[in-house]
Amino acid sequence: MTLRQLSYFVCIVKLGSFTQAARRLAVAQSALSRQMQLLEAEVGVPLLQRSGQGVKLTRQGRELLPLAQEIDRLVQSARGLAIRSWPGA
Repeated sequence: MTLRQLSYFVCIVKLGSFTQAARRLAVAQSALSRQMQLLEAEVGVPLLQRSGQGVKLTRQGRELLPLAQEIDRLVQSARGLAIRSWPGA
């Protein structure tokens, strides 16, 4: 499980679509799908239900989402701190 995979997961859920998330993240939709397949393989359960109308969270996805959101928020805060504390910033 990588920080990138968790960030991608959060974005997909937020936007409700792999297509929209791929655009927002500036990655190929196939790469985004592959990262979600790897994440689901690692946790051992499906996290997203895919359909023509978009994606919905599975029960396990609903359990992971708040954790992934918090991790994503902490990473963004840490990146912001690193930028603010850089000499000359």
